[in-house]
Amino acid sequence: MKGQRLLLVAARDITERKHLEERIRQVRTDLLFAVSHDLKSPLQSLHQTQEMLNELTPGEGLARFQEYSEIWRRNLQRLERMINNLVDSQRAEEGRFPLLLAPCDAAQLVQRAVEDSQGYALASAVSFDLKLQPVPEGAADEEALGRVMENLLTNAVKFSPKGGKVEIRLGMEGDALLLEVEDHGLGIPANEQAQLFQPFQRGRSAEQRKIHGTGLGLYVCRRIVEEHGGAISLASEEGKGTIVTVRLPWEDRSK
Repeated sequence: MKGQRLLLVAARDITERKHLEERIRQVRTDLLFAVSHDLKSPLQSLHQTQEMLNELTPGEGLARFQEYSEIWRRNLQRLERMINNLVDSQRAEEGRFPLLLAPCDAAQLVQRAVEDSQGYALASAVSFDLKLQPVPEGAADEEALGRVMENLLTNAVKFSPKGGKVEIRLGMEGDALLLEVEDHGLGIPANEQAQLFQPFQRGRSAEQRKIHGTGLGLYVCRRIVEEHGGAISLASEEGKGTIVTVRLPWEDRSK
C-alpha cells in the first residue's frame, strides 16, 4: 500500500512538472511572438520612412524632411521603449532593480515626458491636458520614473479614440506624491484589471482590436513604483476609460 502511494505521488509530481514545463514553453512562445510582432511594426515604418527620405527632391523643402524625420524619431522611441521594458522586466524577475536616487523635480519630469510623447499623441489625433499643482522637490530615480510616465502616456494614447484627450494630474496627497493619468477610451472589464500588472498580460479588448503591445508596460511600472516604496492602481469602466494612479512617498528635499 505504501509503495502504491509513493508511486501515485511520484506520478503526480511528474504530471505537475510536465504542466509547468509546458506553461514555460507557452510563455516563451507568446513572448517571442509578441516581441517579434511589435518590433516588426516600427522597423517596417522606419524602412518606409527611410525610402521616403531618400526620394525627397531639393525642391520639396525642409518642412517635408522634418515631417519624415518626426516619423523616424517616434518609431525609434517606440523601439527603445520596448527594449527598455524587456530589459527592466528581466532585471525585475532576477531581483536586481537598483535605483539611483537623486533630487527630483516631479513637475519637470512629467512635463518632459508629455513633451516627448507629443509626437505619438498627435499622430493618433489625441491631445494632452496637463494639470500640475505645486509639489516640493523629492528624491527619486528620474530615468526610471521617466519610463513609468512614458509607459502610462503611451497606453493612454493607444487606447484613446481619435480626437480624444488624456488628462495628467500631479499633486500632493499628504506626504505622498500623487500622479494620475486618465484616458476616455475603451476601458477594461473588471475581471481583467488586476492581472494587467503581471508580465505578458493584456486585456481582451486590446487583443480583439489588434492594438500592439507586449503586456510588459504596466508590469514594469509596478516594479519601478514599488521599488520607490510606492503603489500603483488602476480604475476602469468599459466604454468610459481608465485612470492609473501612482502614489510615491515624497519627502520635501527643498527645506
